[in-house]
Amino acid sequence: MRLDWMAITLSFTFTTPTFAQTAEHHPVFIFGDGLVSCSEFLQKAETERRTRPSSATATQIYDKEYAALIMYADGFLTGANLWDVQNSSIGDSTDTLGRMAWIENYCRTYPREKFFNALLSFRNFLKDQREFPKDQSK
Repeated sequence: MRLDWMAITLSFTFTTPTFAQTAEHHPVFIFGDGLVSCSEFLQKAETERRTRPSSATATQIYDKEYAALIMYADGFLTGANLWDVQNSSIGDSTDTLGRMAWIENYCRTYPREKFFNALLSFRNFLKDQREFPKDQSK
């Protein structure tokens, strides 16, 4: 079941590319879940909150669509670190809950932005910070 879901996610990733403008205003080719709007991300985050049982641990994710966005975010940050050799450890002081909370706040402010732009803004924010506190709710 999990492999089927991952195969579906990957197929969407490779079949829905587009061009977008990044925060630095140069064209970049965006794939898959990066095209989701911030308002769609917020809906998926809310679905995740409603789906989670009270016994869930902080790292357990129950909504597949929300999980796909988390994986996309992690992949984006990893890829950006790979190519930005001067800032290759951006986000090493973060955890999933903290990253998603920051992105949710961004998306509440800019609901029409693409998820990709939220990720790009988050990485730029991290570049300006010495340390990003991890979520303490674990």
